[in-house]
Amino acid sequence: MKSFQIFYGHSIKLSPIKLLNVVPVNIVVGTLKTIFIVTLLFCSTPLIAGESQNEDKTYQTSEDVKIERARGTGQTTGHIAILSITNTSDSPILLKSQTMFIPSRNDKYQSYVGRILPGQSVPPGQTISVLVIGFCTDVHKPPVPEGTDLPSIDRWIPVRDPSIPKGTSPEGIVIIPGKEQEPFTPEDIPKIIALPGYTKKEQKPDGDPFIITWPGTDSLVYGTFTISKNEKEIAPLIVDVVIRIEKTTIEMIGDSLINTPFSADEKREKETVIQQTIWRYMAEFTGEKYGEDDFLERIIAQYEENTETKIEDAPAETVEKLEKGVDDFWGAFELVGAKAKVFSTQNIASIDYDSIKKKEDFDNWRRKKYDDYAVERALNGKNHKKACKAIGVDPDSDFGKALARAYANDK
Repeated sequence: MKSFQIFYGHSIKLSPIKLLNVVPVNIVVGTLKTIFIVTLLFCSTPLIAGESQNEDKTYQTSEDVKIERARGTGQTTGHIAILSITNTSDSPILLKSQTMFIPSRNDKYQSYVGRILPGQSVPPGQTISVLVIGFCTDVHKPPVPEGTDLPSIDRWIPVRDPSIPKGTSPEGIVIIPGKEQEPFTPEDIPKIIALPGYTKKEQKPDGDPFIITWPGTDSLVYGTFTISKNEKEIAPLIVDVVIRIEKTTIEMIGDSLINTPFSADEKREKETVIQQTIWRYMAEFTGEKYGEDDFLERIIAQYEENTETKIEDAPAETVEKLEKGVDDFWGAFELVGAKAKVFSTQNIASIDYDSIKKKEDFDNWRRKKYDDYAVERALNGKNHKKACKAIGVDPDSDFGKALARAYANDK
């Protein structure tokens, strides 16, 4: 198993403070890949006109450390926030690594799971910009705009990374105040569903297209949650979902079990799959709609905006590639979620693979996966295992065996 570091192992070189210019990327759409890049980062928006930027709050987190402000970067994924930290002492100060849930500001902007990475220190008598790395947890809200204050850090909820044994702690000064919450465990489920803001739903019928699970279990989540009513109690669960999805994505990409339009760019593919899979889970958890059709609609809207061409006027080849790209991405999100044990395997295994005899027996994205598999076998001369690896399918899974069987019968 490959080692991993939460939030894809960024290293940051610190320097005396100069407000970092993290600006949204303006991309000219010239290729299909660019269309996806623009769309999948659709939440990266410029500062909203008239938005107040200056709250001038200063937090004294220890005798020698001050945090002047926590500001947004306008980004949804990656460098989501900047902390201006001052060391007023005569010695360097090491900052403790912390993982935390960052609530939405006024329910207007995105909430995040973020982390202050280990190994950062503040030189004596200096102010530095510390980048907070993370992922958005609300697909339906925009990111905190560049330079705009995030919620005050006394509202941020630190959660112990489950990879750090209880009772141990990395060296350094704690930046984010408040009691560190323990990681989510299945034993927390009864008290979570007893919280205000939980709405129980009837069990979904067999064949329902999408069901989430309590992280790390096969138990299905039959209900929705208003997170703002119970941020501290639910934060550990959200952090656990993010860690599981990230770890699984890194492992699957490393084992060549994911194939998307971004497969030539591992970093971009990793960030996209992690972020979109998180959104998929959280939308269901909060009772908000975000399905494959919504994903496609956003891509079409972005395509039309950047090309000034209505989708109905686009070349048939472009539309076909766009739709196939959506299917490939969506299949990857579902595979990751199931392996991370946050999506029910029913989401991807709702057909009887033993009954598959030929191409026509596959449905939706599985049919498209078969087409990709057949190309790898017939045109590229690959054997079963190599063809499966090329399209991101486990060759020994029921799906992989069904691909081989249908290909043999269709030859």
